[in-house]
Amino acid sequence: MATRFDHGEIQTYSGLAYNFAAPDPASIRLDDIAHALANACRYAGHTSRFYSVAEHSVRVSYVLDRWELAQGLASLVPAYGLLHDGHEAYVWDCPRPFKPLLGDVYSQFAERADAAIVEALLPANTSRKVFHLDVIKRADNVALVAEAKALMHHGPESWVDWDDLYSKVPAPPEGTFPTEALGWDPVLAEEAFHARAKEVGLA
Repeated sequence: MATRFDHGEIQTYSGLAYNFAAPDPASIRLDDIAHALANACRYAGHTSRFYSVAEHSVRVSYVLDRWELAQGLASLVPAYGLLHDGHEAYVWDCPRPFKPLLGDVYSQFAERADAAIVEALLPANTSRKVFHLDVIKRADNVALVAEAKALMHHGPESWVDWDDLYSKVPAPPEGTFPTEALGWDPVLAEEAFHARAKEVGLA
């Protein structure tokens, strides 16, 4: 009998059914996350060259790796950084300015995906809130500013929150966001995501 997908489900890269309303951790695969994020362009595609969520995630993980050495962070924090946007493999990369306009709709579905990802891929009893740790948010903002400076027509200085928030974001650790090297093609981004997953103990 042929596989059938219900309303409210999508077919993942590996052929599994992902249910938006009630995602089953058994439907979560690292291969699916790596592939989908490698094909998803950040900033709604408005970058000067293709820049994937997978590449962003790898680079955030490396920022956390450098901070771990300097600040003594928990050893799994770089793994959390790699997966912090894992839900976007299922509920898409929603531009940050658009999220407030959706109320809590986007966050509800992202949180359900996050919970399934945590249960499927991280050690037992890991909190579903790991992707909301302050250190993850700080690393994400470091990436956001560095990426916008390198890849957007107008840099982050043009953002309404520049003076109050983003101007205070520290520079990324050396080598984590080399301007001319940003923009891996999807195949390279997917391979890099898998390689990084092995380095941080996810595969």
